[in-house]
Parts: sequence; structure tokens; C-alpha cells
Amino acid sequence: MEISASTIHSFYNSELGKIVRQETINNLSDAMEGHHLSKVCGLGYTSPYMTFLKESHPQCIFQEMFPDFLGAIIKDNLDFKQEAVDEYFLPIEPSTVDVIILSHILELVERPETVIEEAWRVLKPNGLLISIIPRRAGIWTRYDNNPFGFGRSFSKKQLSYLLGSFFYLDSSYYYLYTPPWNNFFNYRLSSFLEKIGPVTVPFLSGLKMEVSKKIIYAKPNQRKKKSSLQRNLVTI
Repeated sequence: MEISASTIHSFYNSELGKIVRQETINNLSDAMEGHHLSKVCGLGYTSPYMTFLKESHPQCIFQEMFPDFLGAIIKDNLDFKQEAVDEYFLPIEPSTVDVIILSHILELVERPETVIEEAWRVLKPNGLLISIIPRRAGIWTRYDNNPFGFGRSFSKKQLSYLLGSFFYLDSSYYYLYTPPWNNFFNYRLSSFLEKIGPVTVPFLSGLKMEVSKKIIYAKPNQRKKKSSLQRNLVTI
């Protein structure tokens, strides 16, 4: 499997991909419940989730941004704006977005910390950053029949280290206890496995959804010298 927008698109149309999509949507619904939204942006490959949110929040503006490295944009009669972007320089004005959803991006880019800085720049004060990332302890990263088997995976400490200078944790969701096996019984048992997984094998969840809120005054990043982007960040 080669990672591109077309292969990820094909995955989400497979039986395994449908399981991932449904479980992510279930958690996304919980994460966004009660939030007033006017503009939501997805960065990476987020079409399945943006489509769902568009249906449940018809008054909201939605925009999906494909990073250049994923190749061509996959247009599927979607009722929201899609465009190819440089993932390190988003074409959005500062402090104008309510929610940013990151999916198939942090594990694949060379500089995930710069993606996080850009997300901080364009989010409104107390805006939500929803990061969908593969877990290092999960089994999905050990198979190459799915997009999460490519790129880096994250431990809890690594993700906290990545987000901590610009965001604070609001909530976390662990899910995808169904193994990445292509067989009929696995598909039929997925709902049952997702229910009992958090109780029986909580350490084996394949994905984590980290919901974070923007820190109004970002902490100085001591890990490296300030980039030109950091120097130009506007204090809200």
C-alpha cells in the first residue's frame, strides 16, 4: 500500500475502512457536542468526517485541505470547499477557525510541530484542535494493509510533548479495538469488540482522538530556536 489521497480514499471504501470511519464519527460527535461552530477545517485526509459534520451542522462553513504530499484532491460530489495546500503555511487568516481536524497528517509529515503551530495560528481563542493519530501500542500500526501502518505512531507522552506548548488537553478518546484483519467474522464482530475493548484490552486501541483547546498565550518553545513563523505569531 502506497500512501496517497487515492489509496486512503480506497481504504475508507473497504470494509475495514468503514469500521474506522464509523468509530471515528461516533467519537467526533461526542467531542463536538455543545460547541457553537461557524467554521471547521480539516487538514490531511478528512473527507469522511467532514461529510458527516456538514450534514449535522448545515449552517457551518467547511473546508478540507489536502497536503501536497498526498497528491491529487479526491473530489466525490462533496458540498464543501477542497484545496491542495502547503501543510506548513495554511491559506487562512489568523484566529478565524472554530475547529481544526487533523487526520492522516501528523504521522506522515516531516515537521509535525510546524503543523501544530499553524493550527494554533488560525484557530480562534479556545478553538478546538482534534487530532486523530495512530497509537504506538495499538496493533493497527503493525499492519501495512491500512494507512495507519505507515509513518510514525505516538505514545501518550510524545503527543503531550508535541501539543503542550500551544494547546491544553480537553478530552481523549481511545478506540479501534477491532483487529485490522480482512475477514467476514472480524467485520461482524467489530461492534462487539469496540464495546468490550475499553474494559478488557484498553492498551490495544489502534487510534486516539485528542481534543485540545488553544492556549491564548502560547508558551515559548524551548525545544528549538524560534522559526520565522513563530516570531510572526500574533499574540491574541
